Amino acid sequence: MIENIEKVTIKKCPKCRKSHAFRVRVRRTKALAFAAAGGFDDGPLKERFIRSFVCPETSLDFESKFSVTVDSGSMVKSVKILGAWQPDQS
Repeated sequence: MIENIEKVTIKKCPKCRKSHAFRVRVRRTKALAFAAAGGFDDGPLKERFIRSFVCPETSLDFESKFSVTVDSGSMVKSVKILGAWQPDQS
């Protein structure tokens, strides 16, 4: 299993209307093949998720959709929101 910490940006928070970035742990596993609509695709795809976030401005919970990249030969096993992205994190 491959685990990465990735940055997800919510462009317009429903609680304060500002943009926020969050740290997300994405776990992927290898897949034998991934069939895209209309056939096989060798390029990266996006998989969409809905998760709960906490607005860093208001501390209120909200749900939002976001996408993570899925490379060919892998599949997403889990996605977990870790918290707000800090400016010193790259």
